[in-house]
Amino acid sequence: MTEPTSSLHDVMRRACAINLAHLLGDEDEITALLVELHVRHGLDGVATAMRVIEIFDNVAAQVEGMDPNDVAFQIVA
Repeated sequence: MTEPTSSLHDVMRRACAINLAHLLGDEDEITALLVELHVRHGLDGVATAMRVIEIFDNVAAQVEGMDPNDVAFQIVA
């Protein structure tokens, strides 16, 4: 695997992996990924990853049930 271009990119990549493991119900993988994330990026990295996952979940909730032919997203920071 190639090195990520930035630590934010790495945290986001790891957040995606954690989210996927959660969706698959793989608790051992979630734990391993969180430990690895903490070792590499500390508590700030873990907090950032949790925020990214929260954003994924919010977007997924908004998309659920929408007509795919009539979609508009609003990004709120």
